[in-house]
Parts: sequence; C-alpha cells; structure tokens
Amino acid sequence: MKNIEENISLDIVSKDDLESLSTQFSILTLNSEGYFILVDTNGQILAFNDDFYHLYKLIFGIQVRKGGSIYDLTPPDRLEEVKQIYKNAFNGIVYQCELEIPSPTNEIMVFKSSYRPAYNSKKEIIGAILHSNDITDVKYLGKEREDAIKQIQIDNLNFRSLIDHSQDMIWSFDLNYNLINFNSHFESYVNSEFNVKVVPNQSYLEVLSDYPKRDLFQLATEKTFGGESFTFTDFSNQDNKEVWREVSFNPIWDQKTKKVTGIACICRDISCIKSNEKRLLLSEKRQKQAQKIAGLGSWHYDLKTKVSSLSDEALNIFGIDPITFDKHYASLLENIHIEDRVIFQKSISEAVLLKKDFDFNFR
Repeated sequence: MKNIEENISLDIVSKDDLESLSTQFSILTLNSEGYFILVDTNGQILAFNDDFYHLYKLIFGIQVRKGGSIYDLTPPDRLEEVKQIYKNAFNGIVYQCELEIPSPTNEIMVFKSSYRPAYNSKKEIIGAILHSNDITDVKYLGKEREDAIKQIQIDNLNFRSLIDHSQDMIWSFDLNYNLINFNSHFESYVNSEFNVKVVPNQSYLEVLSDYPKRDLFQLATEKTFGGESFTFTDFSNQDNKEVWREVSFNPIWDQKTKKVTGIACICRDISCIKSNEKRLLLSEKRQKQAQKIAGLGSWHYDLKTKVSSLSDEALNIFGIDPITFDKHYASLLENIHIEDRVIFQKSISEAVLLKKDFDFNFR
C-alpha cells in the first residue's frame, strides 16, 4: 500500500514540475526572440510560443497543439535524425545545427536551432527545449559579403594585370597621401630614379622627397583634391636625350558621398609625339624658306570642309592679307581674273574626278 502511495506522490511531483516548467517557459518566451517549443521525455508537446505556432502553420500548414507529439511535426525524411537529437537532449547533450527550409514562395529560409535538456527544480531532466532563430538575412548577407570580397579580389587581380601591361606609369593615393595601387612601370621608375622601393600604404610624399619638381606635383594634388582634373607636361634631359612626359591627375570619387577620396595618376611618355611635332615645325619652316627663295607658293583645298589654305608665299603672291582672308573657295576665286575662272574651275574638277594633276597659267 505504501508503494502505491509513493508512486502516486511521484506522479504528482512530476506533474507539478512540468506545469511549473511550462509556466516558466511561457514567461521566458514572452520576452525572448525566436521560435520555442517545450516537450517532455516522451516527445509530447507541453508549450510553445506564438512565433513557433505561426511559423509551422505558414511553412508546413500544420497547427501545433499541446499534447501532440513533436515527432508528428517532423518531416519523414528527418524523423530518425530528430528522434536521435531529442534522445541525446534527454541524456543531457546539447545539439546545435543550421537547417535550410524552403518557404511557401520557394525561397530558402535558414534557421539556427539548439536542442537543450529541460530540468526541474532538482536538476533532473524532464524534457527538452527547442529554440530556433531565423538567420536567413544574416546568412545570405554574409554570403553576399564573401562573394563581394571574392569579386573585389578578382577585380584587383584583373586591374593589376591590366595596369602592369600598360606602357604608362599608373599610381593612385588616398587623401592622406598613402599609395593605394601602382603598376610595375611606376615601381621600377621610382626605384631607378630615386632609389626608393615603393610599397602599398607608403607615403606618396616620401616617394617624391628627392623629385626636383615636387612643388608642381603638390599643386596638381591640391587642385585634384578640389575635384578638378589636372594635366601638365614634364621635360627632362636624360643621357643627352630629350624625354617628354604628360602627367595627369584625376580625382577618385565616392559614388555614395560624391566626395573625392583619392587621386589616380597616369604618366605617359610623349617624347615621340614631341619629336614628330618638332620635325614637322622644322619642315614647315624649311618649306616656307624654300618657297620664299624660289618665289613659289602652295595652296591646299579640303573637299569635305570646302576650306582652302594658302602658304605664306602664296598669300604674298596674291597680295592677300592673311588676317582678313576668308578661307572659303569662293573667296579664292575672287583673286583670279574673271576670264580665267572657268578654266580654273574646270581644271580642278577634272583633277578631282580623274584623279590627275593639273597645270595651267592664269591671271
């Protein structure tokens, strides 16, 4: 008889513990974020919060109810796994995992879940608590961030490859004058000219410490920090050879703040262009001298623009003022005797159509 009374007493204690735990569970979940459910050691549902109820109804179309079995809420393909997880929780083992579940709109939702043993006042395990958090945004934001970092790394490699294959010197620096990036041509030039080995984040002013035209670079920098592009030509004489470089400073803009965050620079060797210009000027000078000595003038007519140009000696022969002369074809005809204009125009037309030279005398 005594044994029966003891058993009844134990059942009552067990029931009181579960009710007490359920009450405490309900109070706890009211002030906590996430999805909660409490089960006893048989998997019977004792309590759950509203978020858990609405989540299951939304995703699985199932209404969670007290007294039901947690295993009835489990998809068949995960049933054995979930039973083992709860069995471990009933033995005091905490289990954590991440689970991907398709939403009603076929978007993947990610939940981080923990299965923990539930204790009574005597520190005895009388059930388990499942707590889940929706980490979809964090998970995919993290993935997007990783993808963005990878893309930046790829872009940097591609950019590095691109600028290293350029024949120009390319470099950039931030508002604190620290080098951001540079290509191999810039690196080798600075090393050979100033005996400085450049590295990322190095002060750009240190690199220019021995540069004779540092003030010019400083002016270009100040202008560009103000949002203007700045270009100048640099000349030097190396081994009795003229070297011309075109240096351009361009602001780097932050797309969000619309503020200048640094400067990108390009230095291009234009010695060949300058040499050709010099030769052309010399050739033109010699041609003018030759025409003046020989008393010969030259005339050029552009068929597209209908504009004519005369050499200095041709203007002199015609007695035309170069300042007031209208360069159109009609103006040139006015300087030819009216009786010779027909043959003049005919000769030019034949030269254009038949692609042949013409030679005639006119007044």
